[in-house]
Amino acid sequence: LRFFRARKMDWKKATEMHKNSLEWRLSFKPDELTPKDCWNYMNGQVYWSGNDKFGRPTMIIRLCYHKVVEKGNKEQMDELLRFVAYLMEEGIRRMPPGVETFHIIYDRTGFRRRNLSMEEAKAVFNLFQQHYPERLGVVHILFANWLFWLSWKVIKTFVDPNTRKKVIILGSNYKKVLGDLFEPDQLQCKYGGESTYEHSPDVFVEGYNDVEPPSDAEESDVTVDESLLENKEPEGTQLEDQAEDSEDDEDEFQDASG
Repeated sequence: LRFFRARKMDWKKATEMHKNSLEWRLSFKPDELTPKDCWNYMNGQVYWSGNDKFGRPTMIIRLCYHKVVEKGNKEQMDELLRFVAYLMEEGIRRMPPGVETFHIIYDRTGFRRRNLSMEEAKAVFNLFQQHYPERLGVVHILFANWLFWLSWKVIKTFVDPNTRKKVIILGSNYKKVLGDLFEPDQLQCKYGGESTYEHSPDVFVEGYNDVEPPSDAEESDVTVDESLLENKEPEGTQLEDQAEDSEDDEDEFQDASG
């Protein structure tokens, strides 16, 4: 039914979409992926934490810890897509009976242009929309600044209209809004709940701390200004720092959209 809803109940289009996705699952084997298959991304940039009041598993995204795939590097892009598929499968496993969607909190604290490329965004959205249709319940975006709005103008052009409707950008009242959607123990304190859980970028996904990395795993060279990881609205000094790359940003996004 998810495929039919995604294709607006068009039987022919939905059948073709479902067929293509089944073929992808047979070759890609997303349900067999483990942390070792995407080890270089298991640094806390994305993790699951709690369920909202609708029972939806909640994904926390912190791209300030993400290292952009080198342009044209197929090996890195393949690993990124394995990471995304692994996350999707893990989220599905966390869904209680009767729940088909998940909740995303996209925390943009400390985000810089170097943390994401249009090539990555397109590849990830394509995988998500083609193989996990109607899995998204809602996305709440925190700390959106001028860089987000600049990139969103491009990204939304290849995002399904129904998906765009599920994207909600929160302001300074984010703790109140999120707090109303979660039981206190299911939401971290910094987002308006009472959970004291903190997912360190130095600790791998919950339940996998005892997994040894593959011998060829790279050590991440992503560095993050810890002062930017406090949950607060962007201040002038932060925007000034980000403005240093503004001309490059605009050129990149114009190239991506044109």
